[in-house]
Amino acid sequence: MKVKYPDYVVPISSTIPWSSVEEGNVYVFDLGSLDPRQSGTIQITDSVVCGIDSIRGLTQCTEARIFPLNPRETAPNWDQSDLVLKGKCQDNGFVRFVIHNQGQAMQDSSNYRLYLDAQLVYQAKLKLQGDDSLVFRVPVNGQTVRLEADQRAGHPYQQQTNVTLEGCGTNSEGKISVGYVAQLPPDDEPEEVSIDCLPIIDSFDPNDKLALPIGRFEQHYVRPDVALNYKIRFQNTGTDTAYRVVVVDTLEAGLDLATFQQGAASHPYRLDISGKGRPVLTWTFAGIDLPDSTRNEPGSHGFVSFSIHPYDTLPEMTRIENEADIYFDFNEPVRTNIVFHTLTDSVFADFTKAPPVEFETVTAAPSWDRAGIMLYPNPTRGWFTLQWADPELPLFQVRVINSLGQVVDDYWVNPNQRSQRLMVDLSSLSSGVYGVVLITDQGSMVKNIILQK
Repeated sequence: MKVKYPDYVVPISSTIPWSSVEEGNVYVFDLGSLDPRQSGTIQITDSVVCGIDSIRGLTQCTEARIFPLNPRETAPNWDQSDLVLKGKCQDNGFVRFVIHNQGQAMQDSSNYRLYLDAQLVYQAKLKLQGDDSLVFRVPVNGQTVRLEADQRAGHPYQQQTNVTLEGCGTNSEGKISVGYVAQLPPDDEPEEVSIDCLPIIDSFDPNDKLALPIGRFEQHYVRPDVALNYKIRFQNTGTDTAYRVVVVDTLEAGLDLATFQQGAASHPYRLDISGKGRPVLTWTFAGIDLPDSTRNEPGSHGFVSFSIHPYDTLPEMTRIENEADIYFDFNEPVRTNIVFHTLTDSVFADFTKAPPVEFETVTAAPSWDRAGIMLYPNPTRGWFTLQWADPELPLFQVRVINSLGQVVDDYWVNPNQRSQRLMVDLSSLSSGVYGVVLITDQGSMVKNIILQK
């Protein structure tokens, strides 16, 4: 598992030690082999960087990814394109974005969109060959900017991908806009990815309820098909140990219990579901032995999280509210704040606010399509074939890498050999997603292959 930390949050310790740290604040946890349905928990203690007043109010997102990706059934209409996004702050309040197709050629166009401070201000279409990129710059001058791109129909892992940047440059008053990063869903649609975003703030009520996405603008607008992720946090601020904590959440009638998914929790619990019309979720943390905050402040905290979808038949502008009660031993309950969302398909675009988009000319990297190279079958149960049409290709090397970037197979190929194909055997490897890297003197190209046993 890899956990990517943001710029201003630093991990201090974890219940399972990380094995290495990669560039970009990525902490690697080697978990070994997991049996089907086996699960576990890693608790990481971290801290906000101190002494930098300017970071107050910024939103920090922590991302966890577990490898390898679980194999998915491949839809027959998927063209095997795969868009990935990158964004980087530049000087003078500009952001440089890259939309890269790391898969095969797109058979039709897809939409991409720009948001400034959570408002849609620009949209267009793109159609990329395999390994091609669309690169452009936009001035944001301190506004929070988000780029979204739709994957082609049938993509096995996600319908859309996105990237958000905050604090690039400043406005005319020398300030930046904050509070917009978490208003729209994070880029964690695949089951193997989880992203949590929190603002850097001063003191706060330790018994509260959070929702992600927050929703756009004061009305907290969200699309009806978006999952609502809730987290209930609690802290023992009393004068003695809390031996039993119970969290009770009575759901709105507009939330579909059939879509409920339990999320992470800080301590072992028992979940009971009761009620009709408005289901009641009850988490019982028996024997939690939660110390009070005066004796052990870090250990006095706990949380539980879950996700759920609204019913897809609710009227436009339906308001969904949620709150919870927290019981410490036999004391009166502590009621959290109310979080709410307003369901709508409206996009609330204002294209008059679109920034000037400066497109860059990019020389395309070597492409599987341009080189006439095919890889099949994909997915495979063991063997796959690498075939090329051009006998004039230079001598090239083929590497198969796993999700950790380790080389698991390696070949040198003379393209003008009579068969113009290479048979590769993956049957000794575990099911998952592997990268097939073709290396020539002109550059390299990579394509993912799914091994399903």
